[in-house]
Amino acid sequence: MKLTLRQKARIREQQEQAAKAAPLASSTSPHAYADFADYFKDFEQQQKDRARRNNEAAKQRRSAAKAAANTPSPPTYPPLSPPPPQPKIGHFYFARNRTLGL
Repeated sequence: MKLTLRQKARIREQQEQAAKAAPLASSTSPHAYADFADYFKDFEQQQKDRARRNNEAAKQRRSAAKAAANTPSPPTYPPLSPPPPQPKIGHFYFARNRTLGL
């Protein structure tokens, strides 16, 4: 996509304003690196806690499934015998009309 000269000038102005307005965090706070380190340490601990909770939940699901698999199943009975075959009845178009006595 081609940019017009006006768009390029607007982008340059925005970049210059951003560079002037926002100095680096390390220059404003001498403890910025310590703050970042604390944040990452907390984040890693939260991730470990989350993983531990997920692992414990999965472990409980596995043990519940294993316990359910070890329970005796209800007795199974052989299938009932099939019903006796019905006498074959012809198609109603070809059957004799018994109401007329034919």
